[in-house]
Amino acid sequence: MRFKINGERNSGTNFLKKLLETNFGRAFDQKVVQEKKYYWKHGVPDQAIKTLYPGIIDVFVIRNLNEWLVSMFQNPYHLKKHSEFDKFLNIKQTSIESKFVDAKTNEIINLDDNDKTIFEIRYYKIEKILEYFKNQDNVMIVNLSLLQDEKICNFLLEKMKEIFFLKPKVAPFEVTFPHTKLKKVKIKNRNYNVKIEDFMSIIDKHKNREIEEQIDNICLMKYRNKIYNIDIKNIK
Repeated sequence: MRFKINGERNSGTNFLKKLLETNFGRAFDQKVVQEKKYYWKHGVPDQAIKTLYPGIIDVFVIRNLNEWLVSMFQNPYHLKKHSEFDKFLNIKQTSIESKFVDAKTNEIINLDDNDKTIFEIRYYKIEKILEYFKNQDNVMIVNLSLLQDEKICNFLLEKMKEIFFLKPKVAPFEVTFPHTKLKKVKIKNRNYNVKIEDFMSIIDKHKNREIEEQIDNICLMKYRNKIYNIDIKNIK
């Protein structure tokens, strides 16, 4: 097993899995035994799988805030559904039952999400991802917008090949796919009927500008405890 997929819900983990498997090899995004999840790609990261497979490469994908908020409103996996976007932005979220439980706690897999606003959920997970990157080796963090830009994605795959000493499965790289949820539909992201500009005052009140600036266009790679901060400005 070469890659472990990680990222919050609606952040592009399915696209990431397809991208890595097509170009480099096997990637996985969960470990389930008898309906207990020993690894959930959307959860708080830990090193348990890395202990089993020391050479595995963790890849985390983070989506830009506004797109992520709209997708989470429409598809709030394991959270209570809301009919009004402004309410969704303001109130504490409620975790709902899943057929899976966390193997470590025997509780529902997203218990950490309960009684947090959607912004608190986001920043709690992002802070844990950045902490994991600091403390682990063979890790990558990338913004989804970079992977969905064909030119930049090719550049990043080349960087992965160089830094992690990977052998590609295909040449040239394949970087465009149908929407992973809609299968044959040739779009990157679904479009939803939410005019986010009408809610920017609420979003601006809640968002953490420091974190959002940090993850805007983020692409960090870490191999043998050396950190590579990939600069994509010159290829945009």
